[in-house]
Amino acid sequence: MSKVITKIALFIGYLVFAAFSAYFTATSLSLNLMQGTSLWLIYIMVFIVALLAGWLLTKFIQQITDPTSKTLIVLEFIGFIVFWGVSFTTNVHYFFVQKNGFTVLNNELIAAKDYLTENSIEVQKRLEQKRLDARSVTESAV
Repeated sequence: MSKVITKIALFIGYLVFAAFSAYFTATSLSLNLMQGTSLWLIYIMVFIVALLAGWLLTKFIQQITDPTSKTLIVLEFIGFIVFWGVSFTTNVHYFFVQKNGFTVLNNELIAAKDYLTENSIEVQKRLEQKRLDARSVTESAV
């Protein structure tokens, strides 16, 4: 009975971990590779692959304890590592974009706003000077 409870608890823990990781991976993919695709569709696809990766890990552990084929052991391990390797890199990308990307974007927008404000004030001053010059020329001609 205690083994069943342990397996259920581990499965639920893996589901929670996979759910968070799949969300971050899906968000990263929707920012870059799959623009225009629904975030939830990407999430479902990534979550299904995460479940398959968990299944591969389970099969890998079973193969280690009761080996039937060395090829299966290697393939299952490679499948698990490939998925979580891709997931890890996209999660790191997501957090980098969240933390640094938006900061850079905000700084660039502030710099652009300041540049436009400064240039528009200079242009307004030049236009006002031209208007005053034209007015003085007109007044002197009359």
